[in-house]
Amino acid sequence: MIAVDRRTKDGGADFVRIVAWDRQAELCGQYLAKGKRVAVDGYLRSRSWEEDGKRRRDIDVVARSVQFLSPPSDGGGEVVPFEPAVA
Repeated sequence: MIAVDRRTKDGGADFVRIVAWDRQAELCGQYLAKGKRVAVDGYLRSRSWEEDGKRRRDIDVVARSVQFLSPPSDGGGEVVPFEPAVA
């Protein structure tokens, strides 16, 4: 899940679920942490389900590629490349 800052006078953030698969998911699990900046290229996928008798809806971003914009923890400035997601 990523936080997207709202550009309003009230501030706040929206939280968007990101879906990654295969090797890309493994790398995200290994390198992502709260506060890290990333760029995500992907497409929107809506889904709906029933829970406790109520219809629910949600929208995810299915990642085609994820790129780190924050430097690694060791202080180096390199960008960690990610392989495109296989959906």
